Amino acid sequence: MGDIRFNERAWLAWLVKVRVIVISVLLAVELLIAKLTPNNVNVHLFEMVIVAWFTVSFFFMFLASLWQESKRQAIVQIFTDLAFTTALVYVTGGIDTFFNFLYPLVIIVASILLPRYWAYLTAAVSFICFGALLELIYFERIPSFQFSARGDLRSLQVVIIINFCAYLAVAHLSSSLAAKLRQAGVELRDKSGELLSLQALHENVIHSIRSALITTDLEGRVTLMNAPGQKVLERTASSVYGRHVSELFVDRLPNIDSA
Repeated sequence: MGDIRFNERAWLAWLVKVRVIVISVLLAVELLIAKLTPNNVNVHLFEMVIVAWFTVSFFFMFLASLWQESKRQAIVQIFTDLAFTTALVYVTGGIDTFFNFLYPLVIIVASILLPRYWAYLTAAVSFICFGALLELIYFERIPSFQFSARGDLRSLQVVIIINFCAYLAVAHLSSSLAAKLRQAGVELRDKSGELLSLQALHENVIHSIRSALITTDLEGRVTLMNAPGQKVLERTASSVYGRHVSELFVDRLPNIDSA
């Protein structure tokens, strides 16, 4: 269980670093777009959202060293990212923005850090945030930064439904892949444990033999030598490990095909 917690904390630390990189890239890309293309983006508001996201990211970096509840940390970070993603989509034009690709990224992170149902829950919340935002803009409940002409309601609903299906597809695929990777990790740990046990048994058998015995790998390099072997060669085991077995004897050893 300790290994699992360590992995979660390692993923959280990775998430914080990646988040800072992504935010920096988004800032540079949007400022470039704002200068080179016609748009209705409020650059000052956009910069405020980015600065706030940066601040929260550094807070999470500090919090990771103090808060030991990895699962709760992951939940807080994921839903915080959803909130900032929605704010970013809003200030960059709503339906005009290309930043809605951030929702699938958050869903993928949820599938990695949390149990499978959290990926679907994150997809549902992403759909609610994106759909509610577009409808609030369409019905003029909040100020709009949209540059393109206002379309009809049916087209808007089609966009929302397509995004909803995309979010569900991402949640299903990423959670399935994450589950398989976790299972593979568990099987690998089990096999590693069996291999260590077998190696320990092998060493116990070698050391219990009263005759001198040396084992080598396929290339002839010494991997193990028992106590009688050390007495016969008058060498310590540590001094011969990794050396070719022919170096330990005066007479030339016979050439034996390993096949």
